[in-house]
Amino acid sequence: MSSTPSAIADSLAPDRPAPVRAGTASGPLGLGLDAGGTQTRWALARPDGTLVARGEVGGFSALLLDTSAGRVVLAQTLQSLAAAVLSQAAPGALRGLQAGITGLGEPDGPAGRQLRALLAQQLGLAPTQIQCDSDIAQAWHALFRPGEGYLVYAGTGAIAAFIDEAGTLHRAGGRGPLLGDEGGGQWIAREALALVWRREDDSPGAWTDSRSRGICSTSSAAPTGRRRAPSCTAATAPRDAARSAGWRWPSRAPPRTTTPTRSPCCTARAASSPGCRWRWCAGWARARSAPPDASWTCIPRSKPACATRCRKTCPSPSINPTPPWPPRGGPPSRHEKRHEQRRKSLMKTKLLTLAAAALLAACATPTALQIDRTHVSENQDSRAQFLIIHYTVIDFEKSMKVLTTGGKVSAHYLVQETPSKVYQLVDENRRAWHGGVSYWGGATNLNSASIGIEIVNPGFTETPMGRVYAPYPQAQIDDVIKLVKEIVARHGIRSDRILGHNDIAPGRKQDPGPEFPWKQLADAGLIAWPDAAQVQIKQAIYQVAPVPDAVWFQKRLAQIGYQTPQTGILDTATREVISTFQMKYRPANFTGDMDAETAALLEVVTTPGGMLMKKPLPADNQPRSAY
Repeated sequence: MSSTPSAIADSLAPDRPAPVRAGTASGPLGLGLDAGGTQTRWALARPDGTLVARGEVGGFSALLLDTSAGRVVLAQTLQSLAAAVLSQAAPGALRGLQAGITGLGEPDGPAGRQLRALLAQQLGLAPTQIQCDSDIAQAWHALFRPGEGYLVYAGTGAIAAFIDEAGTLHRAGGRGPLLGDEGGGQWIAREALALVWRREDDSPGAWTDSRSRGICSTSSAAPTGRRRAPSCTAATAPRDAARSAGWRWPSRAPPRTTTPTRSPCCTARAASSPGCRWRWCAGWARARSAPPDASWTCIPRSKPACATRCRKTCPSPSINPTPPWPPRGGPPSRHEKRHEQRRKSLMKTKLLTLAAAALLAACATPTALQIDRTHVSENQDSRAQFLIIHYTVIDFEKSMKVLTTGGKVSAHYLVQETPSKVYQLVDENRRAWHGGVSYWGGATNLNSASIGIEIVNPGFTETPMGRVYAPYPQAQIDDVIKLVKEIVARHGIRSDRILGHNDIAPGRKQDPGPEFPWKQLADAGLIAWPDAAQVQIKQAIYQVAPVPDAVWFQKRLAQIGYQTPQTGILDTATREVISTFQMKYRPANFTGDMDAETAALLEVVTTPGGMLMKKPLPADNQPRSAY
């Protein structure tokens, strides 16, 4: 082992800035990470050990790298982790990470390199600033120096660990029986099946009730506080396997009061009389594998009304856990006794075979294409390059129905108005259908590269005085700002790519409308905003000088990113783009006219140094490939 948990802290600058509030923690910070299968804990600290912030996100382990579904879960968890951490640390404050990760073998092996690359991508660090190790090695380092002592960990599988003076980790146990695997999945399955066999020996047929009453309610094998579902699954696995193989599980033989179906002679009264008894037909008793069309036979001892035989179809004898005899009408015959012996032998053989098959199936892995994932490219970023904000025009119930059922429209998130609540409808790694025909800065088909947020809002109402747009509740806007911050942190979206639906489809769409408070997003540090002093100076100039012509407006709007016709005239399409620009930066008047204030705003927005931002987003200062 080449480093210890203090390696990152030692590399930090020695200065100790004064403590700051959460969300603005600056100076050199180190991040500690304890990743387990059910929970991941993190902590930000200064080089002197002062704790700045801490928190928890969902669990992950190195084993998630083995499957495609696991890698999706891992990506989502790391995105949540990055959002939580970066919301506490100031830009550039994070200098290193020391991570203890469950299931990680060699820190410099393929899994370790992949995890370092993924963590570096999400946290904005270089892979060399990240140290990954197993959680057991981390715990050992917290207690000993190399060569000093032994650590025994008892959890889901017991593990003993020792690190020698050369830094080599020696371990026993864990996922195997070297030291003990009590509490692990295999151990639970073995104990459950052993209990099944013991119960079956004591009470033949009792194991068929294990799903509802047996293992689930009586097993004490699982440790306190752990789930017992694996025991139930293991106990019913042989039964499920038998069903999938086409074997039937018949109930007991019909009681003597059952009325046969083939002949009226064997009535309930006759079947229960001393003159008539039930027995298996001889053909069934001779069968060893698949029997012929066997039947029950009513044998009259005297000759009353039962002069003919009455037949009732037998259940399949492939497996019959409960014996149907001796019948009350008399002792079993010789062939019945012989068949009972064969049945018990067959039952035990098949039960053991199925139990062994269930254990093997639990350990088996399907044959799949072997892919080498040891090499991770540094030339990548998130699929999500844009964030698009919409309003729904309809109420919450209708919005939820349209966005989740067959309306061919969806969004990643829906924000309810009253009470404000955020719903995730589409995974961020998948494409939602929210943008339609769209364009921004040369990029088209923005559904494939964006995350969409739908805000429940009625939009506008047509009145004699014109359109009247509905306001947004402040609580709803607060939740939208929090959500935008998290998404931007997860995906590294640039501030100039946080847009409204009308920005990417001017004229065709008006949402989120002039009532959406873009200035509050600027105050929250999410987007840039025109410098009011520069706007005032430019406006004074344009009030006495001629306002620029349509060619100037069209070029400046296209420079921002709008899809603008370059016709040189103030046509309808150009007016719609100007109106969209005004909705964002001058929502009180969005007529689409080329006036002095609009010209001043447009010049400031397109001039270097004209836009002010509270603090640049991390992605604003990073080189990114063209979309």
